[in-house]
Amino acid sequence: MNIIFKIALLVSILPIVVLPLFSDFLPKEIPAFINYFGNPTLMMKTTSLSILRLPLMGITLQIVYMIMYSLKLTEDAIKDNQITWSTCSIIVALKMSITSFEIFIVSDQFILNSFRWTILILVIIGEVVLIKSVYNLYKQYKGHYKDYYKYLEIWKIRTVFLSLSFYIILVSMPFILK
Repeated sequence: MNIIFKIALLVSILPIVVLPLFSDFLPKEIPAFINYFGNPTLMMKTTSLSILRLPLMGITLQIVYMIMYSLKLTEDAIKDNQITWSTCSIIVALKMSITSFEIFIVSDQFILNSFRWTILILVIIGEVVLIKSVYNLYKQYKGHYKDYYKYLEIWKIRTVFLSLSFYIILVSMPFILK
């Protein structure tokens, strides 16, 4: 595991450790979703699961990224593959962790908007790197992603599927539990 994944994992785990320590300071309801203007669009009851929903989403995606990063590809594709998945890893770690802490500042519009702009800038920078490396992978496999995915062993496919299924459950949780 490279240094970027170690940092991303630490950043992803940080809210899981910190948020429960300060849960007593949270209101009875917290925003499940916040629009681009910083306004909550859906509120949910403050519970351990609602507080840890975003960090858990980040961890499930980290599992997927680590599996994809570890694919034993051809010599030409390894570097672009590793850039692709380590970029995804750090973007998601920062985005999910920073967003997790928004529940403490949702009432202060200025700080909330500062958080949102910071997240947006990080995501845009990461997306530029990501698009370039995905395009390079696309060129190397001449658009035949079957050749890329053939490097996934069955246990990796199952783990990715389970991780993404859990992620979808966490995303839809506010709609189910409201």
